[in-house]
Amino acid sequence: MWTDLLAAYAMWMTMAYLTDAWKLNLKHAAAIVNLFWGMVAIMPVGLQFVVDTFMGYYWMVLFSSFSYIAGLGFLSKLTPPDLAAATATCSAYDPECIGQGQKILFFTALALIAVGCSGHLVSVPQFMADQDSHSNHRDSMLCHLFMSFTVIHVPIAGAFAIHYIKPWSMRYGIPAICTLVATLIFLTGSCSYRTY
Repeated sequence: MWTDLLAAYAMWMTMAYLTDAWKLNLKHAAAIVNLFWGMVAIMPVGLQFVVDTFMGYYWMVLFSSFSYIAGLGFLSKLTPPDLAAATATCSAYDPECIGQGQKILFFTALALIAVGCSGHLVSVPQFMADQDSHSNHRDSMLCHLFMSFTVIHVPIAGAFAIHYIKPWSMRYGIPAICTLVATLIFLTGSCSYRTY
């Protein structure tokens, strides 16, 4: 859950990225970010059907986490300095340095992040509720205490840290790395989870 908050903060900064690096006007940048959040708002309906019919909550958590990692990874690598050699463009944060390949990767990354965010909205709360109903009270209280600490403190610390980091690749890379770490931690408990 804490990685969702970091990723949401990174997506909130996307409008600044579009106006600073791509030099889009505020209306155009806001339209792109609003389209992203619209996709996040409408996709849970379809994803809930997929969860109920095919996948189950465990597999949706895993699928959406990998989608998050891929999308945030694309975003961190498509900034002009990082992708300049591969796309034969310049490495400055100027509109002429943003090639067609970078634009395609950017919108692909937004779609992957939207799937990841919507998948987590659909699956994480119910998956956690299923685990809580089968754990003992002491373990459940310790888990909730740890979760409360991480959900509150990690995103706040991350938001402050990300704001002061200048390279856009790092601003998107930190949530990608945190999501990867959270997914690996999630996978370590796979044998003990109750799946339905």
